[in-house]
Amino acid sequence: MCSLGYAGLPQYAAPADGDTAYHVDIAEADTGMKLTKIMVGGSRDGWHDFNAEYGLFSRRYTRRDDAPCGDEPMLMFFTSGTSGYPKIAAHNYKYPLGHFITSKYWHQVNPDGLHLTISDTGWAKSLWGKLYGQWLCEAAVFVYDFDRFDAEKILPMFAKYQITTFCAPPTMYRMLIKQDLSRFDLSSIQHASIAGEALNPEVFRQFEKATGMRIMEGFGQSESTLIIGNLAGDSHKIGSMGKPVPLYDVHLLDSSGHEAEAGDTGEICINIQNGIPCGLAYEYYNSPEVTAKTWHDGFYHTGDLAWRDEDGFYWYVGRADDVIKSSGYRIRTRSAGRSSRPASYWSRAPRARTRRKKKFRPMSRRILRRTNIPVLWNSAKRFQRPPAEKSSEASSEGGVGHDTQTPNAFCRTLRQWKDEYRAELCAVAPAKRRSRDCGRS
Repeated sequence: MCSLGYAGLPQYAAPADGDTAYHVDIAEADTGMKLTKIMVGGSRDGWHDFNAEYGLFSRRYTRRDDAPCGDEPMLMFFTSGTSGYPKIAAHNYKYPLGHFITSKYWHQVNPDGLHLTISDTGWAKSLWGKLYGQWLCEAAVFVYDFDRFDAEKILPMFAKYQITTFCAPPTMYRMLIKQDLSRFDLSSIQHASIAGEALNPEVFRQFEKATGMRIMEGFGQSESTLIIGNLAGDSHKIGSMGKPVPLYDVHLLDSSGHEAEAGDTGEICINIQNGIPCGLAYEYYNSPEVTAKTWHDGFYHTGDLAWRDEDGFYWYVGRADDVIKSSGYRIRTRSAGRSSRPASYWSRAPRARTRRKKKFRPMSRRILRRTNIPVLWNSAKRFQRPPAEKSSEASSEGGVGHDTQTPNAFCRTLRQWKDEYRAELCAVAPAKRRSRDCGRS
């Protein structure tokens, strides 16, 4: 993680294991920058030894007149790169204050409890659940170092250390419920939350069946703190992101920049006409063009689509661009489509894997070659609305009418395509393939 210290001098802290320090030295030499480099858990020429030197400093912090604060830059996060290089979201010194709501009202930590967030320190989520908000709430944070997630090793920790609040990405929850949860004592958990990507409602139900608790979903980005969430004291709907937090003035804007009506899809945007709120990034570092496309016309544009029901709950739809998320990684569907093997009518795209073993989930998508339209079956199931929602009407051309963007209409269209192309495939496919593929949902 890179931060700016006194007089704007960049500081960089790195662990002793791995080759991070080696690459930092190379980057410093190539750029000509002067870095204050701090190594944790070891020593290296040109680096401060954190373990040896931290005891030399006073336990009491005295703020100097030139101490950075307020709107000055404090830290930067790399966002997931989908095309070209990843963007660098720059945050100021008011960013930690934005996480008070994250931890107090979403994670629901307390001074007498112990909080566990599962996240690598390379993700912004680690600061969501391991540092700023929890410390502001005087809550203890549980840290467990592992190279590969293993549910059999994680689950006993809850009873052994009496962990009271828990947050993890959907990938981890899916791996947890694959275990026989009845074998583990999870009674110490008082609250569970989740964020990172869409989660199948079945996972919610399985976890509630095993623990008696509902997982509280939330939405935010590396560029922000919690934007929308199921907060303490409010009602809850399975599969919903919740409602906007008081910190942000959230609007759903359609493609013309107008407020979307209840039930219609719009882009999640934050009103910044009165300034950047605490917790929201103020720019993409050294990327003025991308910054101008994101912060403009008085709004910060998240690039994420959602719809709002009559009760004010927000339901995630997807990205405004051609990006999907799997295991926390953003994947460009256009690139995935190009990497698929061609077939006469359809082909199955390759699995989306991360660098770590046992940390991937098949990216279930079919590419309809005739129309070149990516069909995301898993996402489509999640888009379905409650039965009370209105259905779309067919247009005069025989297709989907004005309600094309709604989840129900999208699902019906997918089912129509699915039946049509399965019928064509079964008609022309060899017997071996027909027996394997035809009739499969």
